[in-house]
Amino acid sequence: MGARVVSLLCPEESGELVIRAAMGLEDEIVRETRVPPGVGVAGWVAQNRRPVCVADGDGPVDVSGSGRDLYRSHTFLSVPIEHGSDLLGVINVTDPINGEPFGAEDCQLLLQLSQRVAIAWRQALEMEERQAHVEGTANALRLVLRHLERGRRSAPDRVRLARAMARELKLEESEVGLISFAASVHDIGMRRLGEHVVDGGGTLTEKDRRAVERHPEIGAEMLEPLETVGAVREIVMSHHEHWDGSGYPRGLKGDKIPIGARILAVVDAFESMTVGRPHRSATSRDEAVREIEGLSGRQFDPKVVAIFPRALDAVERARGTDGAHSTTLSLGDSRR
Repeated sequence: MGARVVSLLCPEESGELVIRAAMGLEDEIVRETRVPPGVGVAGWVAQNRRPVCVADGDGPVDVSGSGRDLYRSHTFLSVPIEHGSDLLGVINVTDPINGEPFGAEDCQLLLQLSQRVAIAWRQALEMEERQAHVEGTANALRLVLRHLERGRRSAPDRVRLARAMARELKLEESEVGLISFAASVHDIGMRRLGEHVVDGGGTLTEKDRRAVERHPEIGAEMLEPLETVGAVREIVMSHHEHWDGSGYPRGLKGDKIPIGARILAVVDAFESMTVGRPHRSATSRDEAVREIEGLSGRQFDPKVVAIFPRALDAVERARGTDGAHSTTLSLGDSRR
């Protein structure tokens, strides 16, 4: 999460929370902290099973931080880790390294990650029976975290654009969250390809092209240990399907393609065109929008294409308000 201070608190039989793991905290604080239910941020989150996202200390009066001197900012996130009706713990994250307050995207990302941590944790509790599967789940979680760390540096606006498009389509917030997380991991399958394919230049061989076309399936396989329902996997698997049925890997057509995948298809194409790839030079923002609009009804869902310019404008306006305006969104690493 790009933060200086992170702590994991777990409930004891008494209901009090104790710190089981932390970074950025003094050993004495880790040893002595005991949080009664309902007290402070973590106690409130544990009792109410709801996340807290505070920017610049503007949270509700009854949910406030500890005020310790070690916290250099007044922005923090706290989310529950749950499995069914069980509370496994609470993750607290504060003091972003970049000095900027946490936003809604950060909270959604931490919520989505906490769900996958809960799956891995529950399986770890059943280690004796499922040792091999636990190891696979832990490895999957590590891969996802590394991928997210890279993505937050190289493509900070990809998730914002996917989220804005989902909201323009009036989707439920639960679905907006899934699509946002899928936008963070949709190309994780590319990590399994050789560096000469992902970051290299020159012309791809036919073998390389076949490997690239398999990256949605590889990504879905990598996420499988962390997905009990599979909604994110379906989006990842389907983001290269085409509206007219000419895409891959399954040749899905029209509304058979998950709406999240139809959104990511446009986001991915816009990124590919405006950022460029080792095998293809970049085009301008307006040229990319015109090309996407020209492919409406063939490669892309017409209703998704129709709302795309509005969502793009909204994200660019937000970047301008944050003092980080640029002509082209920061959607990707130009080496890819």
